[in-house]
Amino acid sequence: MGIAGLWSLLEPVIEEVYLKECCGKRIAVDLSEWIVQCKSIPVNSQSGFESNTSFFVNRGLFFRALNLSKLGIILVFVMDGPQAPSRKGRYNRHLFVEICQQHKALFRAMGFLVLEANGEAEKLCAELNLNNLVDGVLSSDGDAIVYGAPVVYKGMFTDKKEQKASKFTMGNIVSKLQMDRNDLVTFALLSKGDISDGVHSVGEKRIHELLKELKNNGVKDSLERLKSWPFNAELISLEDQSHRLNEIQKSTHCTLCCHEGTKSKHSRAGCLMCQMDQGCLSSKEASDMKPALCVCQSCCIERNLNPYALELKIRRLALQQDANFPSEEIIREFLSPCNKLPESSSVRMSTPDFQALYKILLEKLRFPKVQAAKYIIPWTIMMAFNGILTGVAVEPVRILKSCTEQFEKCYRVKWSKLDFDDVSEETDNYYEVNMSSSLFAAKYPDLVKGFEKDKGKPSQKGKRKPVNDPYQRKLSDMFKVVKRSEGKNESVAKPTDMSRKPP
Repeated sequence: MGIAGLWSLLEPVIEEVYLKECCGKRIAVDLSEWIVQCKSIPVNSQSGFESNTSFFVNRGLFFRALNLSKLGIILVFVMDGPQAPSRKGRYNRHLFVEICQQHKALFRAMGFLVLEANGEAEKLCAELNLNNLVDGVLSSDGDAIVYGAPVVYKGMFTDKKEQKASKFTMGNIVSKLQMDRNDLVTFALLSKGDISDGVHSVGEKRIHELLKELKNNGVKDSLERLKSWPFNAELISLEDQSHRLNEIQKSTHCTLCCHEGTKSKHSRAGCLMCQMDQGCLSSKEASDMKPALCVCQSCCIERNLNPYALELKIRRLALQQDANFPSEEIIREFLSPCNKLPESSSVRMSTPDFQALYKILLEKLRFPKVQAAKYIIPWTIMMAFNGILTGVAVEPVRILKSCTEQFEKCYRVKWSKLDFDDVSEETDNYYEVNMSSSLFAAKYPDLVKGFEKDKGKPSQKGKRKPVNDPYQRKLSDMFKVVKRSEGKNESVAKPTDMSRKPP
């Protein structure tokens, strides 16, 4: 679910990026989010899971990780910890943590780093990004942005044809929306989310307008202002004025100049505030001449209240809902740092445990070794080619042909057999894997030059050999045109004797 309305708020700062641009980047992933996306969790008994959903979840997790890492993306998985805050209207937190543990073995066998947070996984993801231990966070609900992640990717699985994702950066949010992290926390407190009920009847547009109003009123820190709502003397005084305004019976005001009196009276006797002996100033004329403002009690109070109208309204709704709004516990959850972070050298991908991986794929996905090898071998070659698996040596033999895969120009490359492979059915100890032509040319330019050179040579295959037989006649000889002897202009085709003369 995430924070309601956050993506709509951040829509002006979206950057569309191709996934291949993320090659070599370390991306942190909330494992629980992937599990929920791969299979929606039905309410069943205490855990909320059906026994037969594990197969589909494992399958979805495997292919997601496989496809992203083949592009050269280094995935770092983070699991929720036992101290994570409970999510509103969602599954049992402690039972879900146990379910995440069941899927951890798959990713560790694939060589991915799997971290366990003390609390919320997205908080640790954002903290890793803040400390430059990863280059971004993959999130679909936006919590990582509020937790302070400088770079967040969204929608990596929505556009399979174009292979694009939406990128959000804190730099763009600050420069284009004039919102900092405290403003985002304020938005999360007022809007409904996983760990916050928000303020009822207040949508994202109103919250955005409130943030603008606060800045117009000279409020530098919206979060501190929000925390002062229960006891802020200025707002309490304005609220008292608002109550007094409701008790005052406002006198009749002119519809033309908005001063006390009626339009007909002003037209006869003039208006003192407009300094007119007869009639009064219209709104357009008033803007040019700048007449005195109405000094009646109700108008004076309204002028004091107008700059704070939206803040007073939302504050009133929030304190009626919860007298202690905003929650200090939720604020600490969003702003307090994680207690422990891994070493920078450990945030990398290790060599996969292929035997354990084959075993897990057989048990969880029912893939025999031969079928599993069809996925594992090309994935391993792509990872080693992109420099992610340094412990695996791969060697291209030659380029077989040019091809296109997912609208990208590729080469069909023959690779030498891997040392650990004892189950693949590939013949002649070689593999054939499609590689991006631009990336392959950058790493193996000599092979590409040789392929292009051979490609430019004319092929002799299928060409007819020339015949040097002097008695071999052409087919056109059968239809030679000659004139008739009668001298008529008509001409006919005269068959030619095609019989071969003896040499």
